[in-house]
Amino acid sequence: MTVARTRRLDADVDLFDVAGPDGDVFEKGPDGVAGRGEALRVEVSRTDATALATVTDALAAFDVDDEVGRPGTGPVAFAAIPFDREAPLEFVVPRVAA
Repeated sequence: MTVARTRRLDADVDLFDVAGPDGDVFEKGPDGVAGRGEALRVEVSRTDATALATVTDALAAFDVDDEVGRPGTGPVAFAAIPFDREAPLEFVVPRVAA
């Protein structure tokens, strides 16, 4: 079973250091999240009415070790929604996130 661990950080984190050269950073103002690696990838069809449930179930399958217990902790998924309507939606849970 894959475990999502959340730890309290008492210092600022450089999201670009977390992401490294191959990761992703999403930032808006002072808030953001970064991740690298891949713990899980879920691909779903745009036409699949149960797509959201598929992703939700995949995240719910993680064992969670959460010292923080606030919204936004636990497993997170980054979504790629291509412009090509025939392409699948991709959700990636990074191996490391901050």
